[in-house]
Amino acid sequence: MRLEYLDNGKISGLAVVFLHGWDQSAHTFDAFLNAIDARCIALQFGDVDTFYDVYTYALDVYMTLKAIGVDRVILVGHSFGGRIATILAALFDLDVAGLVLIDSAGIRPKHGLKYKLSVLKYKYLSRHNLVDKIALNDYTTLPISMRSVFIRVVNEDLRYLLPRIHANTRIFWGMEDESTPLRDGQIFHKMIAGSKLDTFHGGHFAFLSHKYMIIDAIGSLLEFGKIDGTNLPPNGREILSSNQEVGQL
Repeated sequence: MRLEYLDNGKISGLAVVFLHGWDQSAHTFDAFLNAIDARCIALQFGDVDTFYDVYTYALDVYMTLKAIGVDRVILVGHSFGGRIATILAALFDLDVAGLVLIDSAGIRPKHGLKYKLSVLKYKYLSRHNLVDKIALNDYTTLPISMRSVFIRVVNEDLRYLLPRIHANTRIFWGMEDESTPLRDGQIFHKMIAGSKLDTFHGGHFAFLSHKYMIIDAIGSLLEFGKIDGTNLPPNGREILSSNQEVGQL
């Protein structure tokens, strides 16, 4: 599936690609697109076919980037978007000059007593046809057609991919995040060689209040990418101009 996207229209040989979280939108990154002095693209995920899993989402991103002529990237993923960025950096034939993970999903939690009790509660409500009256979690608020997709996505543990990531990686995490707790960030940091973990006070969306810390990190990755041999490709200006409006939101 070809994805829609926002494009700041700037010209650079190295593009910054933003991947938003579950039930969010490309506009989450509006301030980033305006502040960064490079081509920035924020992709938009929407409803998909029931057979989708996290790898199919990643394939959609890959095919969209290829279709618009983007080959060398810095990937920035928040939450669900971090899952996609992780897969792209580890498995796909994409030139990833940098990776930024923000409160990323992808580590399947160990379920304790609280979780097991919530499962029992959900099963009870399901048997009594009450489940749709009480929003226990993201699952219950989804359209029925998306629920099987959600289950496949959240049950996929991606830590097996982390040692395969060799891109320059920055990790940012809210210390009070309850959706993807800080221990998940520490796992990403431990298993991605050479990565750097930065934390700040706040929860799952605290990065929006600390965006300039992340923007500075992206700027450093852009500079490193230039030193590492990134230049505007031949006829790159014409290539970008001809695709600039395609698929924009």
